[in-house]
Amino acid sequence: MFSFKNFSSAKKSLWFRSWQPFFSLPIYGKFIIVLISFLAGYILIGFTSFYYTSHIKNGLTNFEDKYIEKYQADTSLQQSLQELQLQITALTESSRPLNLRDQQDLSRQIGDIEEILDRIAEENISSKDTLLVRKIHTAFQNLVSRLQDTMLSEAALGDTEILSLSARKEMAGDLNRLLSLVSDNINILIENQKASIQDLIQETNRHFRNNGMLVAALIIILSITSLLCINLLVKLLREMKEQLDALRNSEDDFSAASSSDLIPVISNDEIGAVAESANELIIDIKSLGQFRRTIEADETVEEVYRRLAGIFKHRLNLETFILWEISENEGSIYPVYIWPREMEDFLCPLSGSDMCRAKRLDETVSSASYPGICPVFPEPEAMTHTCIPLTVSGTTLGVAQFLFKYVDREERTEYMRKSLYSARRYLREALPVLHAKRLAQNLHEMATKDTLTGLYNRRFLEGNLSTLTSGIKRRKSQLGILMCDMDYFKQVNDEYGHEAGDTILVSLAAILQNSVREADLVIRYGGEEFLILLFECNENDAVKVAEKVKSTVEAKQFRIGGNSIRKTVSIGVSMYPSDTSAFWEAVKYSDVALYQAKEKGRNRILRFSRDMWEGTAY
Repeated sequence: MFSFKNFSSAKKSLWFRSWQPFFSLPIYGKFIIVLISFLAGYILIGFTSFYYTSHIKNGLTNFEDKYIEKYQADTSLQQSLQELQLQITALTESSRPLNLRDQQDLSRQIGDIEEILDRIAEENISSKDTLLVRKIHTAFQNLVSRLQDTMLSEAALGDTEILSLSARKEMAGDLNRLLSLVSDNINILIENQKASIQDLIQETNRHFRNNGMLVAALIIILSITSLLCINLLVKLLREMKEQLDALRNSEDDFSAASSSDLIPVISNDEIGAVAESANELIIDIKSLGQFRRTIEADETVEEVYRRLAGIFKHRLNLETFILWEISENEGSIYPVYIWPREMEDFLCPLSGSDMCRAKRLDETVSSASYPGICPVFPEPEAMTHTCIPLTVSGTTLGVAQFLFKYVDREERTEYMRKSLYSARRYLREALPVLHAKRLAQNLHEMATKDTLTGLYNRRFLEGNLSTLTSGIKRRKSQLGILMCDMDYFKQVNDEYGHEAGDTILVSLAAILQNSVREADLVIRYGGEEFLILLFECNENDAVKVAEKVKSTVEAKQFRIGGNSIRKTVSIGVSMYPSDTSAFWEAVKYSDVALYQAKEKGRNRILRFSRDMWEGTAY
């Protein structure tokens, strides 16, 4: 069901709610409704005009066919009555006797009048006219009865005088009254005809008035509908302009997308679809801006990868993906984020970054369109994969690999296309930040790591000292400090050269790293000196680690060219903070113990004691 979107309840007026079904229609639906309204209006106007025009035409035809004929019949009646009056008067005033021919003429005249009366009775169209005709007919019948009694009987034939003086006067009075009645009623009939014509004229005026009101109402309704559609479009364009202006003038200070910032969607049609698309664009721009600011504030590359993975999982609903990172120096490629974790058993077997087709060609590789395009993909029958190289400034930092189960459906293809498009947008935002953080990380490693052995250097220890010591104090634990130095290392450089010395130092660094726990630190302190920091360690454990290092080095055969040599180390041990609450002083104590070990013959371990240090400064 249609509902208002991004539209505050205060704006949901009765006006909008009453037009809700109209809003739910698509643009073409609205257009068809308006078009049908126009056509229906024109058809209705045409129908009513045709109906009333036909009605008027029929009325005029009836008037012509009936009223005029009736008027002629009424006139004929008057003439016939007048002739009858003259005939009777002539007969009654004549001194000759009444013969059969006179009676036949009189009967014929009476018959003509009765025929005229019957025709008038048949042609009347109103109850008033009917009553008038009956009244005339009754009066005439009375007259005929009198005539039959006096003039049309057999007794009247051959009489010298047909009627007495009083009878003639009475007959003349009946005729006069009948003529007067006919004259008056005919005038009334004529007036009735005029009234009928006036009614027809009034009905015609009423028809035109109703049609005018119908046209006006139709124009008002269609105007409101058209203005409403135009208002929707103008409102949408105005809101879009305001939002785009806000984005353009925001100086990249995007805030989180909220419903109050979005364009109200009050139409479930193409206009509403445009508003939805504009809202999606606004949300995407703000989300990308917020994502960019967030990852810029992250400290490490690993945090950026986790942010990307969160976007892929929760916002883009990507179910399976792997983020690969490429080491420029070593040319290796390795996964830095795998989702879900079970995919660890289905990783591409890549021994080097050039085995990855996407990295080698520096272009997106997808098996959706070209099955089997990548020979190292382990599950070509069960899944498709799309690999996107993460390239910035000509450097490929890694590869984003997205995996999808085989589903041959158009909806699935569209989902993959949209998801990958959105993923590329977030990757484009992340790449400059990843590149900058990797450069910063490389610079930091160059500054804090020894380039020869790969161990942390003294600068790293100085930069992280406060964190290290505060953790020890907070946990109230002990830190074992071992200062190691290879015995007679100068002889190796003198006899075999500095390259051989570097080889031995690298091997010694590996022995030291493998002799301690992962949480412990091995630092190249300077030259052939190495500092080992053992966390959560007591004095006995520190000495045991030192003995392990000493015995391992002593048993190791260092190969230099075609020769094998053996070397030994001397180790000084101190504890922080049990020996001293000053860290650097504790390091100095281990260094003092180391020199004591060298003075006493080398290849030995000495635990620092107070009698080894008589000075007050370190």
